[in-house]
Amino acid sequence: LAPLIAALESGDSLILFPEGTRGFEEDPQPFKSGLYNLAMKFPEVVLVPTWIHNVQRVMPKGEVVPVPVLCTVTFGEPVKP
Repeated sequence: LAPLIAALESGDSLILFPEGTRGFEEDPQPFKSGLYNLAMKFPEVVLVPTWIHNVQRVMPKGEVVPVPVLCTVTFGEPVKP
């Protein structure tokens, strides 16, 4: 988690896939513990659940920059652990 901690300490925003990877199923897989650990270390950071429909095409595995493909993004209400 060191690079993520450094990013949050410098004020950056992060996009995390709490399942540990981009899923292909409609329902999420079990979450990994990294998101929880970051949330406990940085309680002031706002967590916004987000669903990216078509994520496999927009952000293929191994890519750093999103591909210009149509998608929809749905933002949920901010949550606290």
